Amino acid sequence: MSPKNPDVKIEDLIGVGEKLKHSFHKIGIFYLRDLIYFLPRKILNLENVISISKAKTLENQSVVIKARVLDLSIIRTKFKRMWIIEALLEDKTGAIRAVWFNQPFIHKNLIRNDEYVFYGQISTNQNKIFLNSPEVYFSSGIFPIYRQTKNLSSKRISKIISKILKPSLMPPDILPKEVIATNNLLDFFSAARAVHAPQSESEFARGRYRFLFEELFTFALTNQFIKNQFEKEKSYKIKIERAYLSNIISKLPFRLTADQKKTLKEVTDDLSSPRPMNRLIQGDVGSGKTIIAFLACVLAIKNGYKSIFMAPTEILCDQHFQTFKNLAKILKLPNLKIALISGKKKDEPKDANLFVGTHALINKKINNLALIVIDEQQRFGVEQRNTLLEGSGHMPHYLSLSATPIPRSLFHVIFSSCELSQIMEKPSGREKIKTFLVPEEKRKSSYAFVDSLIKKGQQVFVVCPLIEQNTEFSIQNAGERKAVNEEMERLKKTILGKRKIAILHGRLSAAEKQITMEKFKNKKIDILVSTSVVEVGIDIKNASVIIIEDADSFGLAQLHQFRGRVGRGEIQSYCLIFSSKLFNPISKQRLKAFVQNDDGFELANFDLKLRGPGAFFDTDQSGFRGINPLWFENGQMLKDATSSARRILPEIDKHPILREKIKALANLKRLE
Repeated sequence: MSPKNPDVKIEDLIGVGEKLKHSFHKIGIFYLRDLIYFLPRKILNLENVISISKAKTLENQSVVIKARVLDLSIIRTKFKRMWIIEALLEDKTGAIRAVWFNQPFIHKNLIRNDEYVFYGQISTNQNKIFLNSPEVYFSSGIFPIYRQTKNLSSKRISKIISKILKPSLMPPDILPKEVIATNNLLDFFSAARAVHAPQSESEFARGRYRFLFEELFTFALTNQFIKNQFEKEKSYKIKIERAYLSNIISKLPFRLTADQKKTLKEVTDDLSSPRPMNRLIQGDVGSGKTIIAFLACVLAIKNGYKSIFMAPTEILCDQHFQTFKNLAKILKLPNLKIALISGKKKDEPKDANLFVGTHALINKKINNLALIVIDEQQRFGVEQRNTLLEGSGHMPHYLSLSATPIPRSLFHVIFSSCELSQIMEKPSGREKIKTFLVPEEKRKSSYAFVDSLIKKGQQVFVVCPLIEQNTEFSIQNAGERKAVNEEMERLKKTILGKRKIAILHGRLSAAEKQITMEKFKNKKIDILVSTSVVEVGIDIKNASVIIIEDADSFGLAQLHQFRGRVGRGEIQSYCLIFSSKLFNPISKQRLKAFVQNDDGFELANFDLKLRGPGAFFDTDQSGFRGINPLWFENGQMLKDATSSARRILPEIDKHPILREKIKALANLKRLE
């Protein structure tokens, strides 16, 4: 590992073999630099261990004790059918009983006579002192907790990083010295050591702040750079014939809403400008974003140019292809020649001028390409999108579509490089989805109701937050969240077990996911158990129920998108949500708001008031790439980082390392 080359390949690090290399690659870590920037999600501080005798005197306080399991038992109550697990814990100073409710996995994972670290609250009941539902760990200390994947536990990641925390191996600090000094930040090496090997919580917090500041600073600087560059570009000036456009709109089989008309006016104004459009259209599920984009394509083609309409999956591309062909007939547009290019499917007329496809379109060279539309833009990598612009002559206009709601008050902080159109009005002609927060005791009857709908030919989504459980650091956390594989096995033991059940998650290949979705669309699957990779925008008209497990794990915006997977036909649809966190007043308030409100933008504003902007960009959510929800935890950091970016931009050439970083990011983000 040469200090002159901080971008050492991950497989060249000590302790990283072929298997670990592939695991690192799956989470986007290819070089030493990537590993340093792979920050822990949080730390676990289990250093303040106290004796059991002292813990007993701290009623209603949280404590950390290290104790041996003397005895272990489990019972199930007759009436509420509640699991109660008890363990007798002992250290040199005494013994205390620990009690857990409805967590039977605790009984399976604790081993008599083994020693663990327990973290929980001291409680009393009928003058008996006990440790109430403690979390269980395997050792004490301060632990960085990383996002984990197969073969890569937090413990293993931490061990590998500890070997490279040397000044000679650190990449150069891209932050100018004046930015570091003005904002009282740690230098790069000190920050890396503070987050990956913290000696205290305050040290970790300061290191984390430095990395978040750097990330936000470079994001803001890049956006400002992009905007400056975009203003210098030339695009195709598209003449808008209002009479022609009005004639087409009059032939549509539906009326445009006021929001759609306003958005169309904003888009056409952009198209008629010699400067390239860079606009994002946000709208709720079924609000009519696609028809606006289609009309924009038609206008570009009327001027003798070509258009691309990209979507993330073959199923969605097929859907758009058929929709556009039908519209071309209804609107009497014989000059509109539509091609389908997605994966192995290809239907391309020689004189095609509207190309509908997946990422298969990325490397296709199209002359006179005046407009690029990307549906669910966050599902495409910026590198892929950027490839579309190469060799296009003039800069094409760019229009992106997204159903992820974001309040306008946050938009300009995040997307200063593009314009925003929002379609707020509700879709019409569909039954309102009935949403219920189901108590655990009604799960069995809920399944019976769902089974009755399957008998009628309807289908079901089940969404879980995890792919599989991990017990590396915490036995407690291992059972907190439902996992896809375990959930499918559990469903097989219920009344729904006789139904055809399949799973869908991010570790499946693209082909496997595609095959599963095709089977579901063709009614060969009754119940699809999935993580948050459930594809957006797909019309499965027979899917009338979505069950969301551990609903408190997801942001309201994401819950709303899950709900949008059903209710896409004429049949009454249902959304059933379950949560074990209803004792948490904020979780309960959020979920009740979700049940009572079916407007994505209202829910987004609710989350903004309740939890702050980070709520929209949960790590597992299909939100906008490049946005870190942690930026929004500190309003002063937002202000300081963006103002520092504005001060540095005019003198960016004085900082060559930063300049190259920003140019590289600008090249990748030019379509954001």
